[in-house]
Amino acid sequence: MLSFSYTIDHSAVEDTPCPCGSGLSHGKCCGITGASALSGEIAAAINHNGKLDRGDLPSPVLAAIEQINHSPDLFPTRIDYDAGQVLLAKMSPRWYRESSFLEPNRIKGHCTVLASLDWLTGNPAPARWSATSLIFHTAFCGSTLMTRAVESLYHCMSLREPEPLSSLLDYTRERGYPNPAEDGATRSAYSTLFGLLSRSYHPEQGVLIKTSDKANALMPTLVNWRGATPVLFMYTPLSEFLAGCLRSAGRRQWIRERYLLMRPYAEELLGFGEEVVVADDAIGEMAALYWCYNLTLFYRAHEVASGHLYSLDFNAFLADPMNTLQATARAFGLSPLPDVDAAQALENVLGSYSKDTSLSYGVNAREAQIKKTSSKHPGHLKAGEALACALLGDRYPEGQLPGALA
Repeated sequence: MLSFSYTIDHSAVEDTPCPCGSGLSHGKCCGITGASALSGEIAAAINHNGKLDRGDLPSPVLAAIEQINHSPDLFPTRIDYDAGQVLLAKMSPRWYRESSFLEPNRIKGHCTVLASLDWLTGNPAPARWSATSLIFHTAFCGSTLMTRAVESLYHCMSLREPEPLSSLLDYTRERGYPNPAEDGATRSAYSTLFGLLSRSYHPEQGVLIKTSDKANALMPTLVNWRGATPVLFMYTPLSEFLAGCLRSAGRRQWIRERYLLMRPYAEELLGFGEEVVVADDAIGEMAALYWCYNLTLFYRAHEVASGHLYSLDFNAFLADPMNTLQATARAFGLSPLPDVDAAQALENVLGSYSKDTSLSYGVNAREAQIKKTSSKHPGHLKAGEALACALLGDRYPEGQLPGALA
């Protein structure tokens, strides 16, 4: 269950301009300094009848509660389906742009409100499916860079890795993956969450949801249920994904944890069992199995897709970024921002690290890093590639995946 308190101190920030860009003082807007959506105390709670309990909230937050069906100013940062609770964080256009990920510990918004899930489900935001698109991905494949590029050139608000999508996956897994088209509770869970995620600041602004890689298992169900919703699957060739996972101790620990969580589902999806033995230090094989699992989810989605499921090798984007970006915008139905120097804007995006724009980034540096890592771990790479070929067989991609973005 999500814990919370009700105290909030406005005194220290009453006369400080709110950094969210609203033009109001901090105390009359977001109200908390030095807090995140995870570390900040919860300022108020909304019960199942929509009643605000003991709330000491700035007027913009109260207005956002009234407009929650249409305005994205309150964002669902975390959902506890068992407890029936949702954490909502005060957001702004600036906070959405500056949040590298919409995880509670990284999101820029705060002034958190605890809301009853029953209240949100009973007053659902209308899902703007026609204005919503999604990116699924393998990790380490430029998906965050893509979202920043799209929102710099087009009428689009990017939601990068909202945690509730992973919670939705866990909820549906516990219930045996029921089809939302046939199961009312599952449909309600999907509709409530995507209704909240599809809100934007003006009607012509599209919404681009970049999921976390953990949420990839939603892809087959989603494209089967909402076949007209554009979905892009981003990836890199196995050798580059393996290099990305082997690059540092932190990434090796990341893939080890991902592998342990994913292994039971991969066995079911790929049809293997205890005969596939992966040692505790076999990082290359762990990464390869994870890559195969995610590609197989894409293949499964492609079997039921109705023409709006696309794939993109990150190298194709880097080789021709402007044309690839334009093709993405066409697929997502996005219109260009006025008075933007597209070439300069794209150059700015490609020249900085997507998760921390204060750091520089470049294609040559990326290629050098991949080459360096690959030369240091030839055994891991060879073992990983052998396992991937055995697991995928004829489906091991020699070229681009089906539905390559044109």
